[in-house]
Amino acid sequence: MAIATVPTSEPLSFYSGDSITWQISNSDYKASDGWTLKYDLRKSGVAVLTLTSTASGDDHLISVSAATTAGYTAGEYEWRSYVTSGSEKYTIATGIIEILANTTAVASSYDWRSTAKKVVDALETALEGTASASDLTIISQSCGDLSITRKSDIYGELQKWKTIYENEKAKQDIANGRGSKRNSVYMRFVNP
Repeated sequence: MAIATVPTSEPLSFYSGDSITWQISNSDYKASDGWTLKYDLRKSGVAVLTLTSTASGDDHLISVSAATTAGYTAGEYEWRSYVTSGSEKYTIATGIIEILANTTAVASSYDWRSTAKKVVDALETALEGTASASDLTIISQSCGDLSITRKSDIYGELQKWKTIYENEKAKQDIANGRGSKRNSVYMRFVNP
């Protein structure tokens, strides 16, 4: 059985209920010199999640069990990493991580679409004139006071949300090692 390589950077996303591990090297704040690396993950309405590293030689190993992540609420979190040693504390980096819903713990009726995809679908049904009450709720929550009677408003919002959704898909393709289908190079030749 092959042993998985431990990633050397923070994940962009992970599923609640999955084990997660990564290792960070920092020559200024080595674990062997007594520094501990910590992460605070924050999401509105959710208690701060704090992850604490263990020493792995000079490096900092973050490892969270599946049982622990199973209790994490799905959503997008802002994170901040920092090191501590005694009374000293220094912020190292910040970023965003998405905790995805545990696929085995959610009901079969769970809607797996992202918010952007839900809005795109709802706006398309509004243009077709077949929007349901749930479609109108999605539009209202995501687009504010969008007038359903003015198709020009719907078209503008639809294009905006389609771009957001396409960016999500491209990000996922890159994360899965497939590269982005959106990478295009345009060249313009000009005669001097």
